[in-house]
Amino acid sequence: MKLLYALALLSLNVQAGSELVLQLDSSLRYESNPFFLSKNVDAGNVEEIGVRGDDRVLANDVRFLATHALDSPETRLVFEGQLGQRDYARLERLNHQPHAYRAGLEWRQGPLWSGAVFHSQDKKMFDYQDGFLTTRELVHRTQDQLTVSLNVTPDFAIPVTVTEKRVTYDTVNNAFNESKDHSVDAGVTWRSGTTSKLGSGLRLNNVRFTNRTSEQIANLDEQYRDQELYLDADWQYSVKTRLGGRVAALRREYASLSNLNFSATTASLAIDHAYSPKTNVGFEAWSRPSGSVNVAARYSTVRGAQLALRWQATAKTRLSMQVAVESERFQTLRTARPLPSPVEDRIRVGASVVVALSRDLSFYVDGFAQELSRGDLGAGSAQQTLSAGLEYTFENVTGLAERSGLGARR
Repeated sequence: MKLLYALALLSLNVQAGSELVLQLDSSLRYESNPFFLSKNVDAGNVEEIGVRGDDRVLANDVRFLATHALDSPETRLVFEGQLGQRDYARLERLNHQPHAYRAGLEWRQGPLWSGAVFHSQDKKMFDYQDGFLTTRELVHRTQDQLTVSLNVTPDFAIPVTVTEKRVTYDTVNNAFNESKDHSVDAGVTWRSGTTSKLGSGLRLNNVRFTNRTSEQIANLDEQYRDQELYLDADWQYSVKTRLGGRVAALRREYASLSNLNFSATTASLAIDHAYSPKTNVGFEAWSRPSGSVNVAARYSTVRGAQLALRWQATAKTRLSMQVAVESERFQTLRTARPLPSPVEDRIRVGASVVVALSRDLSFYVDGFAQELSRGDLGAGSAQQTLSAGLEYTFENVTGLAERSGLGARR
């Protein structure tokens, strides 16, 4: 399969009108708590099975983007992805090869019609956040997406997007969360001459869990349907400041267990401000509902905020820092025994420094520390990581890596 990816990439690059970004990244990472174990996990047991303690990880990645214009710059083939290798010094059973790719066609037919069709797949390590899973778990995701847009005017469009998703896991621990979902998103979008955008629409999503036992179905159901009415805005307030936001009303209905149904509001805000030519400040805040796998809770509400600073200290050195806080409150079932103080709090602090050794080669050091406090729900967890690495970027069009998002460290 990897050989097919490489051949497809080369076939695009040798043709006129193609654009290519190729990035090589190698780093050594320290992890204080790879499984994000909670503080009340039995020390003797975890020592016996060899999961407690820190570890070192050698990470290697190849990231790429290739595009090839067909009859116009707005009609093009796109192929992007990542191949990786993770080698743990002590927990060798965690060694794995994450990968992701996205391939498809973006098109425009005259002034009225445009759209895209994409297929994507990815495999990556499970996000260990509950402190109890101590085996290697990989998450596999597949997605097919089709978008068609009627462009009534250059500034006003009516897009419709249909998406099919599939999620599977390697072990039986998360088999009950394996799912297939189908969604349709229809709306209207208006763009101004100042690159601001306003959109509104309706998203319908049907999710079916494909691997639940009869007991799990009796407690959690096996299917639900979302109906979400939303409003999106992206406003270029000034030359230095850009604002973005989303508000949505969500209604979730389960196939059999009506006592799990709920309605909630989703809201998010993003502010990006160029304080000076060398300093950028970003702020995000969010409040969103999340489905629950706890039989005593219908759903949870996650609220949080993040502040990010980025400073170009010199022509070759850039510093950045992020601080995020998040709180998750569980909404219990009326018929269930109430959860004691059903709130989890999380704080995460991260920082990085990037030094450009040359136009194409950068050295970086980054890390973060996060802590989860669960109150009466149980003992919390903590984790710290620190990475140092080299990143080489090749692009056949100047500035392409930055525009495509692969130049974040440059």
